[in-house]
Amino acid sequence: MMKTYRIILSAAFASMLWACSVDEQMAPQTDGLTGQTASDEGVVPGVMTLKVSEDLADRLLEYADGQGVLNEDGIALLQIPGVNVTEAESAFLIGGRFEKRQRAAGLHRWFKVRYDSNVPVSKASGDAASVPGIEFAEPVMKVEPMAVEMNDPYYVEGYQWHYNNTGQHGFTAGIDIRLQEAWDTYGVFGDPSVIVGVVDRGVQFAHPDLADNMWVNEAELNGEPGVDDDGNGFVDDVYGYNFVYDNATIHPQNHGTHVAGTIAAVNNNGVGLCGVAGGYYPDQKGVRVMSLQLLEEGETQGGDTQKAFQYAAENGACIVNNSWGYAAEATSISAADKAAIDYFVENAGLDENGNQVGPMKGGLVIFAAGNYQMETGYPAQYDKTLAVAAVGPTGRYAYYTNYGDWVDICAPGGDDAVNHDFGGVFSTITGGVWGSDRGTSMAAPHVAGVAALILSTKTPEDGFTADNLYKLLVNTADPSIYEYNMNRSGMLGSGMLDAVAALGAALGTPDASPVTSFDMESDGNSIIFTLDEPENASYFYVYYDDSEFSADNLEDAKMKEFRVADLEYAADGRRTMTLSGLDFNTKYWCTVVSANVIGDESAAMEPKTISTKENRAPVITPDQEGDIVLTASGTVVRTYTIIEPDGQNFTREFSGTVDDAVELVSLTTRSVQLTINALYLEPGEYSCSITARDNTGEETGVATLEIPFTVLENNAPRFTGSKDIAIGGAGSTYTFNPYDCFYDKDGDRLTFNYNFTSPDIVSYTELENGLVEFTALKTGKVNVAITATDPRGEGVAGGISISVLDSGSATGDAGLSVYPNPARDYVKVRTSESGIYEVTVTSVSGSTVYSASTAISPSQPYEIDLTDVAPGTYSLVLRQDGKVVGSCSFVRI
Repeated sequence: MMKTYRIILSAAFASMLWACSVDEQMAPQTDGLTGQTASDEGVVPGVMTLKVSEDLADRLLEYADGQGVLNEDGIALLQIPGVNVTEAESAFLIGGRFEKRQRAAGLHRWFKVRYDSNVPVSKASGDAASVPGIEFAEPVMKVEPMAVEMNDPYYVEGYQWHYNNTGQHGFTAGIDIRLQEAWDTYGVFGDPSVIVGVVDRGVQFAHPDLADNMWVNEAELNGEPGVDDDGNGFVDDVYGYNFVYDNATIHPQNHGTHVAGTIAAVNNNGVGLCGVAGGYYPDQKGVRVMSLQLLEEGETQGGDTQKAFQYAAENGACIVNNSWGYAAEATSISAADKAAIDYFVENAGLDENGNQVGPMKGGLVIFAAGNYQMETGYPAQYDKTLAVAAVGPTGRYAYYTNYGDWVDICAPGGDDAVNHDFGGVFSTITGGVWGSDRGTSMAAPHVAGVAALILSTKTPEDGFTADNLYKLLVNTADPSIYEYNMNRSGMLGSGMLDAVAALGAALGTPDASPVTSFDMESDGNSIIFTLDEPENASYFYVYYDDSEFSADNLEDAKMKEFRVADLEYAADGRRTMTLSGLDFNTKYWCTVVSANVIGDESAAMEPKTISTKENRAPVITPDQEGDIVLTASGTVVRTYTIIEPDGQNFTREFSGTVDDAVELVSLTTRSVQLTINALYLEPGEYSCSITARDNTGEETGVATLEIPFTVLENNAPRFTGSKDIAIGGAGSTYTFNPYDCFYDKDGDRLTFNYNFTSPDIVSYTELENGLVEFTALKTGKVNVAITATDPRGEGVAGGISISVLDSGSATGDAGLSVYPNPARDYVKVRTSESGIYEVTVTSVSGSTVYSASTAISPSQPYEIDLTDVAPGTYSLVLRQDGKVVGSCSFVRI
């Protein structure tokens, strides 16, 4: 994916620099002991992540130093047959005041090993299975970056259309995040109590438009160099940490600096441009940016994602922005990255004792959706992240953005295809300057910035949670963006990020009115709920259980969450939702609770009861009714549709298949194609079957359709009669259909073989559909022996004769031939086309000596009696409908 930077020097466009890179990606993996089956191209060679047993983890940590690096004795415990492990360390940093929490999350069981990079990834991870205590092994995937009244000059001059789009540069007015209106309405500009981790390339912490809003570890800044002054396990980590080189030296680079500027460039400082939550200089500091360097220009592999998320959680960040991702081929998130994200989500904002100390309980992980124009994208597709797609300045989805029903929200990412000079997102870049870029990398920090604005209104005492923040952002997004994107309906999240609506909800969230009634009906093992939509309801929580519970003890029941905006309307205008996957023939207690935009619940009704129905078997339906009867060489294709009336998943089984003869294949998850080729079967009665089983494992969920069919005895082809063919002169042609002389009762396509008594009179060429074209080579007659054979090898012999006539001086369209010439007692007249002709013979003096109207054809020539005609030269003329179609002269001797 191309990305561009437009560098703006000081206050004017002094020069431009364009650069290219590809959006961040990795490679695919599957669950199991060997969790990664990607090609070696998408992974880091010679490095593997292991999850070990509790016992082995404790033994390994005994041999680890303060940074988790194992000595030789520890490495020996991780030796894998066929793989020479040379280094090993804990994937997460274990110890310190958060150790109890780290162990509870299982972080101490993850280790990273290095081995000979020439050993294939698949072999290394596969051989790990033989080592006692290793429960899981996967390669480490490569990561790459994903890119596209304030007095800050570039904001004032309209470069940041993504904050305030008035229609400048020909864009569509209103396609922005309504940031100016949010600032004007609520006066919220950010707060330094909010820390946002930028997991990316390094941030230029000394940038004139960022320095005042950088997170600073004061203990390390004012401490002794080379010493872990704050005891967090990282030495000299003043602005964050470099997880590529495992040191505190942040290497400032464009991509990370650009992302950071969107979140928190300093506002109203008379320099550069604005950040979403960059404060209001000098009165209000903005949110703080923590640089978590995961990517390095020139490096082919990323840094330690596990430690990056752990660092963010344990050093005060409540939001992490991730403008990176795996390779396009990835089909899931790696287990180690999942563990790291889970740790941040569950523990950010809390101290080592689980007490909330930050503005939010738990962490929000924001990911760029990716720039491959695909319907998948990891890690963004993991359900514990907030995935962000990109739109351009006219409202249409950006040409590069990934999309799908897993996307949570969309935001401006820029689109230089709309406007090369101004269509990108403007922000800070290295060198103390500013420039444009575009990509989902640029969309994600807009969401991170608005999320940080919301947290700027919260304190630990508010009890605000990461789930509250997620719901608030998603539920206040503007769905009208789909008016510009009808062909991406439901695939750009809940709508466009809306700072006004989000801040408004954060500062004054009304309670949802309670549900006062609801109707239920069962369908198989599903329960369908229908109810009115209460005021301010953004969610319905369905509480249910097969044991009785009350409105006072909802915690005893299971719960399913439904977003109101996603629900269909019933015929009566009420909302409807379906609870699926329940037990069949079971009584359930159910109640529905409404919740507001951040998920706070209203009062609950007392549960009502309903019973699910008996399990129903799948239904298998053919596309055609009737018996299947095949000729001995016939082929039949039928399609069968399988419907599971209870909406369950099901499996299919086939029986009675025979190689080449009877094949059953799945066309889709719900259709099967049967192909029978009788040529490979003996005549007789046969049967095959399709069985569909639902996922209950019960016999009531099994359906089998027997498919009987009959193969008939073969009928050999028959010879129906010969044919005499006349061709008028060398070079003339005649198209012969052998099925005029042969018949097959079974309708088989026959194979014909031709044998000529004289090979130099006629040649032949085989055409399509069994036709043959004969070409006359010279005058004469030849007999042709023909053998017709059916697909089962049964045949019959027959033949035809072909006469090549001397056309003499004959002219016309009828293909006239007159013979013998000279003639004595008679002359024969043949035409190449059958028809009724008027035949006239005249002498040289012009008198008519013969006249008749008669049928003439190639196989039935007309004979003229010459016994009463005097010797001499005569002319013969053929007419049809008064038109001369042939003429010739002949001699009577």
